[in-house]
Amino acid sequence: MLLLLVTLSFLGTTFSYDLFGQTTPIWRRKEGLEKFQNAWQSLNTPVGTEYVLYKATYQNDEYSWGRKFKCMTVKIVSVNPARKSVTSRYTFLNATAGVHHVTEVVKAVKRGGSGTPNAFEHHLAGGVTKLTDHVIYTDQVCDLLNVPYKQNGKGCELWVRKSFVRAVPQCCLFMFNVFCANSGYNLYNVNECKHVRDPVV
Repeated sequence: MLLLLVTLSFLGTTFSYDLFGQTTPIWRRKEGLEKFQNAWQSLNTPVGTEYVLYKATYQNDEYSWGRKFKCMTVKIVSVNPARKSVTSRYTFLNATAGVHHVTEVVKAVKRGGSGTPNAFEHHLAGGVTKLTDHVIYTDQVCDLLNVPYKQNGKGCELWVRKSFVRAVPQCCLFMFNVFCANSGYNLYNVNECKHVRDPVV
C-alpha cells in the first residue's frame, strides 16, 4: 500500500498540473532540467535546417497559420548569434486553398527565472505581436513546446527535424504523451505532405 501511494504521488507530480495540489508542471521546475531546455541550442543550427510540426494538441491558429493547419515545415533562413535569434520561414496547408508561407523572427529568451534561454519568442509579421512558447524538451532531433496561449495554458507542439520524420524517435512521442496528451492531432503525413514545398530556395 505504501508503494502504491508513493507511485500515485509521483504520477500526480509528473503527469498533472493540479493533482494532489500541484500547480506547476514538473518541466517548469528548473533544478537539473535547464540543459534539456536550451532554446538557443535548438535555434542555432545551419541555414536551411528544417523541422516539421509532427503533432500538436490543437489545429486552429488565429495568429498566423489559420484553421486546420497541417504539413507544416519551418526552415532556418538566417541566424543572428549576437541576438540569439533566427529568421524562420513556415510553409504549410490550411483550410483555404494553396500553400501558405509565413516568415517570423524567433528569439531564444529566458523565462521563469531560468539562467538558460528556455523559451522561443516569436515576432510575428510587422514585429508588433510577440508570442512565447516554453521549451519542455529539446535535443538535436525534436523540440517539445508548451504553447501557453492555447488551451488554457496547456497547448503543446512536437517539432521533429525533417530528416527524422520517417523514423521519429519513440522518446519524443513518449514525452508528448506524458507531458501533453495521450492523443493529439497528427499533422504531418509524409505521403500527403511531401508535395508541399517552399518555392523559395
